[in-house]
This record gives sequence, structure tokens and C-alpha cells, in this order.
Amino acid sequence: QLQLAAATAIFTMFALPRGGLTQMPKLLEAFTPGIWTIVLLKSIGGLLIGGTIVYTSAITKNFATATAIAVTALLAGHPGGTFNLGLAMVFFSMFLYNYNFPNTSL
Repeated sequence: QLQLAAATAIFTMFALPRGGLTQMPKLLEAFTPGIWTIVLLKSIGGLLIGGTIVYTSAITKNFATATAIAVTALLAGHPGGTFNLGLAMVFFSMFLYNYNFPNTSL
């Protein structure tokens, strides 16, 4: 409920022109083709995330997100020691999640 009120206020603040209601709003005039490409890619990413959650679990989605961040960071350069520690913990948690422990009943 608060998000709807905030979104309405922000849209009104940016959509209305500075000169009053006599001019047309210029909300999207700064959107270049590159910006529209980013908007399109983000939209497709949101749909893919929704489909991932529908057909798998939220845990799988979180693992995919963590793996994507790790691959991006590794391709971008050499991450620091703290990042490597976090990366090792994520991969270890993936191993623990997917490992089938033997059923030992007492």
C-alpha cells in the first residue's frame, strides 16, 4: 500500500512539467535507444526470473543468481579475498543442497 502511494507521488513529480499542466510531460524524452535496450533486457530478465520460480524453487533461483554474480565478477577481473570466501561458501552450500546424504536410522 505504501509502495503504491510512493510510486504515484514519484510519477506525478517527474511526469508533470515544470511550467504547469499547460505543457506536455517530458518524462521519456531522455530515453535513447541504448536506454530502451537496457529496459527491454531488464524486463526479459524479470520474466525469466518469474518463470524460474514457477518451474523450480526459490532456492534454485538464488543459486542461479549467486552463480551469475560469481561468473560476472570472475570475468570482470580478480575479486578480493572476501569475495572468494563468499564464493566458496556459496558453492559449498550448493553442494550440500544437492548431495543425497545416506539415510542412517538408529
